[in-house]
Amino acid sequence: MSGNQDEAFHEPSRSAVDGDRLGNRGAVGARGNGPSAADTIDTSPRWTISDTLSWTAGKHSYKFGASFIKGLLAERIIAKGALNIHMGISPYYRGSSCNFWALYDGNPDLVGATIHLISKGLDSGGMLYHARPKSEPMDPFVLGMRAVEAAQDSLVDRIASGAIKGFAPVAQNKAEEIRYSRNAEFTDAVAAEYLARGLTAEKIGAQLKASAPRQFLNLFQPTR
Repeated sequence: MSGNQDEAFHEPSRSAVDGDRLGNRGAVGARGNGPSAADTIDTSPRWTISDTLSWTAGKHSYKFGASFIKGLLAERIIAKGALNIHMGISPYYRGSSCNFWALYDGNPDLVGATIHLISKGLDSGGMLYHARPKSEPMDPFVLGMRAVEAAQDSLVDRIASGAIKGFAPVAQNKAEEIRYSRNAEFTDAVAAEYLARGLTAEKIGAQLKASAPRQFLNLFQPTR
């Protein structure tokens, strides 16, 4: 996910999540106790910015993030130690559609997610850990979806166990950046070129086997 999508904290609990209205791009969790089933935010039209600021004054709630969050709301959630699920392995891939560009560049081993602290910059906060799908041949679309699943599962596991509290934030080294992508770069021509390559599970497997050693941070990776 791109942007400083973040979490918030427990009061008041609301029931419905309308991710489409917010331009939802991924789920976000908190550093603290695990969420209850009711810790979601109703983003229907009656929900106002005042409601959101009141909600962030609580202790432990979770929200689905929008794109780049600024101003007073950003300050509130940054102060709370809010986390972002960045769908991409930072600092190698930052910006938008990172897992697409990792596949486009022939780097399926860098399809995954980075859980990092929210900051005032875009996808630039201190990293806590990486999450990746199981490293095995699979359809590229499935690989991308498994990356989302790994990110979600990692937060459930590491919040429930308390392990997330033990991860010290690590600064992102921009010297390791492969690509900083922008929405405008994902064009019809680029998509057509990518699809014309006919990337298969077998090709993904060969690229994974040939991939260079990478450094991952506190890696979460399912074995099944």
